[in-house]
Amino acid sequence: MTKNASGRTLDSYSKSAEKYEEKFFKYQPYKRQIEKFNDFIPEGSEILDIGCGPGINAGILSGFGHRVTGFDYCEKMVELAKKNCPSGNFSVNTVNNYSSSLKYDALCLSFIIVHLDNDAVNELFAKLVSFLKLPGFVYISFMTGKKPGYEKTSFSENELFFNYFRTEDIIRSFKKQRFIPVYNASEPYTESDGSITEDVFLFFRKDG
Repeated sequence: MTKNASGRTLDSYSKSAEKYEEKFFKYQPYKRQIEKFNDFIPEGSEILDIGCGPGINAGILSGFGHRVTGFDYCEKMVELAKKNCPSGNFSVNTVNNYSSSLKYDALCLSFIIVHLDNDAVNELFAKLVSFLKLPGFVYISFMTGKKPGYEKTSFSENELFFNYFRTEDIIRSFKKQRFIPVYNASEPYTESDGSITEDVFLFFRKDG
């Protein structure tokens, strides 16, 4: 999570962090995409996991020999990340406050923008280049197929804010900053109410 997520969403995640971890720890569609991202990035990469959640992706990437730094606005999620990826460096932080003298080979934004309004997403995208070595890579995932709003989920009895995006709009936003799309995949996802949305996974490269 990032700070731009509403307090209501933060509270819901704080109460459901362990259920979220349980649901997605071995969720194969997401695991496959992170493993695919490993094929694109250099060996022994320095990776920044923005909105790291319970450290599931960080643990996978660390297992491939990468060095992972991550942050999340939800303290409970950071506690779980430290457990799931002991070699990582995690903190409670926000994109606006995070600073580092280190530049990263790759950035991971796994279902982070889904909790942000459109203005906050644009602000986030504008900051990404400042974190990257060049050439550098970005992993981003999000959902498409519904209107934004508050929803209950299979892992939370309390509502969270979800935003939905069109794939072509996200690609266009990255191209404006001279990122090159290098991978595009999607997976159907069945919501707790039985409706089906689409999870989208995009990888980008930015050259020097």
